[in-house]
Amino acid sequence: MSGGWLSGLRKTLGAGAAAAPDQTAAASGASWLFGASHIGALRRAQQERIAKGRGPAAIRNMKIASLGASRVSKAPFHRVTQGRFGFLDAGYQRNFDTSGIGGGIVPGDRVGVQMGDANGILLDHGSYWASHAPVALCQKGTISVPQTTLEAICDAESAPVRAFMKDLQDLGFRLYWVPYPPIKEDHPMFAAGVRPEVITVLDTLFLKRITAAMTAMGIPVVPRPAAGTTAQGLLPQAFSQTETGTGTIDWVHANPAYGDLMLDEIARFM
Repeated sequence: MSGGWLSGLRKTLGAGAAAAPDQTAAASGASWLFGASHIGALRRAQQERIAKGRGPAAIRNMKIASLGASRVSKAPFHRVTQGRFGFLDAGYQRNFDTSGIGGGIVPGDRVGVQMGDANGILLDHGSYWASHAPVALCQKGTISVPQTTLEAICDAESAPVRAFMKDLQDLGFRLYWVPYPPIKEDHPMFAAGVRPEVITVLDTLFLKRITAAMTAMGIPVVPRPAAGTTAQGLLPQAFSQTETGTGTIDWVHANPAYGDLMLDEIARFM
């Protein structure tokens, strides 16, 4: 998927808010929160809250689960059969089922989804942005990328998630969307010459586009916690997960401290 948009981008260059909660929704029904790997920070933060008996019961009682890597959601990843949804990816389906969500979720439940991120744009091709930039940030020696091209890339990256949310909505679930964390302020691409302001502008554009799409569908969007973002719009090191659990450095995910901030935002929404 990422290679496709990059090829398309090169051909093109060669050629030339948070929505308000649904106040009318019924209070009944279970509450679930699932998504790609970024959900791990929220799940670990919830486990700490459960252990300490801290925070709203609605957050502690919510079922939170990670389906797997976000790259799966860059292409069509779900199906709807006889009024029920499932996943085309075996790993997603297995994690959905073993978490207990697959066997318990029913229409009418409140469902938070944290899927859809700009990692394919910002991280998979980080070195690309050392020599390219949006038109407004173009400098001498930098190749400009048209705004319309950037918008098309953002929309292509989020299309499978938007289709998933629309199908969940049509099935009768009460939805909200949770954004992924910002890009880390100490990401190595910055040391390699990528300007932080370029990444921030691209990240902001992606969030703006997917937020507008959710809002148009009547799906509320929970805001990123202000305390978890630097003045440049990046993830502070204090909220960064430093290793993957397998001994390698983690340059993608936030830590439970950030997850705790996001749970506070979800609690305000709920």
